[in-house]
Amino acid sequence: MNAVATPTRPKAAPKRAKSAGSSEERDFIQGRDWAIRCLEEAQEHEDGQSKTTSRLRWVRKGEPQENFVLGWIADAVGGPPALNNHALRGFCAVMSDYLAKPASPIYPHAYQLPYAEYHKGEVGADGTRPTPPEMLEDDAAAKVEVSSAPEPGTCPHSMTAKQKDEMRGKMLQASALLELLIIVADHDGDDYDGMMGTLQFADRLLAELHKEIMEVDGDLPDDFRWRTFEAHAIVETAERLTFDTCWDRKSYNSSQLICWFDAANECLIRALRALEMVKEAPNA
Repeated sequence: MNAVATPTRPKAAPKRAKSAGSSEERDFIQGRDWAIRCLEEAQEHEDGQSKTTSRLRWVRKGEPQENFVLGWIADAVGGPPALNNHALRGFCAVMSDYLAKPASPIYPHAYQLPYAEYHKGEVGADGTRPTPPEMLEDDAAAKVEVSSAPEPGTCPHSMTAKQKDEMRGKMLQASALLELLIIVADHDGDDYDGMMGTLQFADRLLAELHKEIMEVDGDLPDDFRWRTFEAHAIVETAERLTFDTCWDRKSYNSSQLICWFDAANECLIRALRALEMVKEAPNA
């Protein structure tokens, strides 16, 4: 029997298992880039002084919060299905507010707000905070202010580096005191001497700051001048009211106190951003 030769051919090289290292590296780089793009979007919100990302419904004028962090996080943890994870939505809602305005330290109580606060609805309804009277602005006046606001870094030389640092320091101090007052009010604190002393110190800081701003010989952003004035007006009014009533909780409740202090602090945060627009005088 004739043997039939079996054709020979090179054997196919065995398939290599996908490198775990390369796959992990690729995914890591993808996540890194998403995080960078998320921070870039946060910077855009900050530069534009966006209100759409705020945790407070009254700041957004009743509109839903722009939870921009959620989209980036959802991409990283599984795509569209992750959008239905409400624990994740809550996590990202806080991050969207903070990353868009990281001018001040983080205080947990400031974000411990009801579910409705982060969603669309009537301002002041569903347990949300009402718009503080001091913050109500005429729409036409607001448009004029926005249209006339200077671009970052375009203000004339208006103050020395020392003046700018001192003003920034006082604003940060006052902001920290307001955050302390919010914490105490949120826990129904009844330490009259401590609360009044803290409030009076904040009032004095803001009065000094307002006086120094009025003495500056040069152009300053409207958001810097007016927001510090508003913060002082709110704190001064609260100080007089609480002094006259000896911190009597029958006259107002914790939610009202928190609303006042939070409104004043929001003014300071906006003013701090505006301060960064001011160029320092050369050789100062």
